[in-house]
Amino acid sequence: MSRSKWWKCDLQVATPAWKFKLPAGSAFRFEEPAERQRFLDNYMESVKAAGLELIALGDHNTGEWIDDIKIAAGRHGVVVFPACEISTHTGADGVHLLIVGDCEKSTQDFDRLIHGPIGFSEQALRYLPGPDKTPGRSPKTIRQILDDLPVGYIAIAPHALSENGLGSASTVKGDVRWQAIHHERLLAIDCGDCANPEGDSFNAKFRRRDLDDFPRLNTIAYVATSDAYSLDEIGKRFTWIRMGEPTIEALRQALIDPDSRVICDWSPRLQSFQDQNPNHVRHKWIETLSMTGLANSDSPLNLRFHPNL
Repeated sequence: MSRSKWWKCDLQVATPAWKFKLPAGSAFRFEEPAERQRFLDNYMESVKAAGLELIALGDHNTGEWIDDIKIAAGRHGVVVFPACEISTHTGADGVHLLIVGDCEKSTQDFDRLIHGPIGFSEQALRYLPGPDKTPGRSPKTIRQILDDLPVGYIAIAPHALSENGLGSASTVKGDVRWQAIHHERLLAIDCGDCANPEGDSFNAKFRRRDLDDFPRLNTIAYVATSDAYSLDEIGKRFTWIRMGEPTIEALRQALIDPDSRVICDWSPRLQSFQDQNPNHVRHKWIETLSMTGLANSDSPLNLRFHPNL
């Protein structure tokens, strides 16, 4: 069994699939494999420079870069959760939903997901006609997408209190928002910096988990993501997540136990750890246990314990 540890994660980073801002003065010909690889090496160097070990992608309505990102991540020792950000049919302009799949998922898997359970088709285009490649809305509501989400995928509500966010009062109201937030397939919400939300506004109470009519807020995981659209934004916001091997099931289990397995970059808990790294153990622990005189063995039984047990 692998040892549990805290992973420094950014669960929403974009790629050049849509409106990604390249470094000033750079020029990459992405249609050429060597140029694509050169950019992706720079991309992974930015991930590593931010101290990240794990990222999840967040391109709008596409998994186009998943396969290439995974290959580059393998060269640099970074874990990638394939993912994409979906514009649903809920709300004035479509509430956004981040769909995350297991590390083994490919571009083809997400293409099938997007044109299957997510609902895009020749009649419901992923991008509107025109040069700007504006993301289209799925014909399915956020609740329908959560209902139809296959096993092996989880859902996160990104930038929940901002434009197109699930918690934004200007995006969607009433029982539709309530039902989505309380849906069992929605496992986490990013609602910004929740360190010291003051005041009586809806957003402040949302961040404090202080809305009596939204009981799910008391238990659902809050995460911090960068939603990065440039190399220098990657890892600007992050979440520490405690897992063994990074699989979608391990991530799911961590998100349903946020009090002991999720720490956002804004959390005061981080200040109590050396270098704000929860892997630096502060407590005493039993390192080894040796048992002798066993009835069924002449040799002692030696057990070693991990400090994070």
